[in-house]
Amino acid sequence: MKKILAICLAAVMVLSLIACGGETSKKEENNEPAKEETAGLDKSCVGRFADSTTFDPDTEEDAMAGGELSDKGSLDDLDIDWSTVKAAIIVKTLSNESWTNIAGGIKDALEARGVKTVDLAAPDSESDAEQQQALCDALVNKGYDIIFMSPQGDTTLDAQCREAHDAGTLVVNAFDATMQGADLYVGNNNLDIGRSAAEYICGEWCGEEGQVAVIEGLPGAYASINRTAGFLEKCEDYDGIEVVADAVGNWDRQEAMDQAATIINQYPDIKGIYCCNDTMALGAIEAVKEADKLGEICVIGSDGVEGAIASIGDGEQTGTIDLNLYEGGKMAGEASLYLLAGIEMPRVVKVPQIVITKDNTDDHIGYDGDK
Repeated sequence: MKKILAICLAAVMVLSLIACGGETSKKEENNEPAKEETAGLDKSCVGRFADSTTFDPDTEEDAMAGGELSDKGSLDDLDIDWSTVKAAIIVKTLSNESWTNIAGGIKDALEARGVKTVDLAAPDSESDAEQQQALCDALVNKGYDIIFMSPQGDTTLDAQCREAHDAGTLVVNAFDATMQGADLYVGNNNLDIGRSAAEYICGEWCGEEGQVAVIEGLPGAYASINRTAGFLEKCEDYDGIEVVADAVGNWDRQEAMDQAATIINQYPDIKGIYCCNDTMALGAIEAVKEADKLGEICVIGSDGVEGAIASIGDGEQTGTIDLNLYEGGKMAGEASLYLLAGIEMPRVVKVPQIVITKDNTDDHIGYDGDK
């Protein structure tokens, strides 16, 4: 995965620049961003939802499918020198393959259009909101045209979003949490992710009868809340399904393994477990194997990371909701450029997802490290 390694190295370089303050120009000494203005950019979209207070990307009606972006026309036909555009990406962490895929997709989409400056930063862990805030604080006044933010929680980067707007920077909320003031949200519908998992576990696997459980991610995380809500909501459609446990795995493989082991011990007849991401699903399947119930208990995850796809191919993890993260990152990069070009865009661009099992692993659109 050469590309992922390159992304991680790029992040280290950005963190180093942030720590050292980078090279200071005369403009920066005067607290002014050191960047050339790009002819043709339309910044009227910056702060277009600054007064928002009730935004939820999963229920927002002002939305379009990511696959329809090409209907907006060709970016190549616009008289804009994309090479002078400056962009930054701050995701939740780079220790999780999902976020390296998203960041890689954004970066590749921008660079394919000629954008030369694409800086990347991320905290060490997916739960360190304070470090993410500090990194974002260091970025917002560096004269970027676009910043892609993936907040740890629903309000954790709201102040940074406002500061970016004050600096004339477009803010794209990439894939998670509900940043009220963001100019654009690009990501999956988390309610639908949970619903899809329930449809497979309750309908396909259980035949609409049996005990099932869910292992949530980090408490308070938007994706975890809505994926769980979607799962539980859909389970109610099956009269013969009983949800016997709702545990917390904190996005962690070992914690999910421990929770799954406890659930299996308490409910030996359980037929299915939904985990809100693949990291936890890979832990849960270890507990299933230790209980000698492989093939008896269905384990579905979310994300579509390569480790999960490999496990599915080996006949262990039953399936995953493939979130198309790399391609979705590319959609986020493309959508941001449409906005900067002055092309009308909805508030939400929805990235599609599909259920992957052993029967259709070839449909998985993963992250090709050689791209």
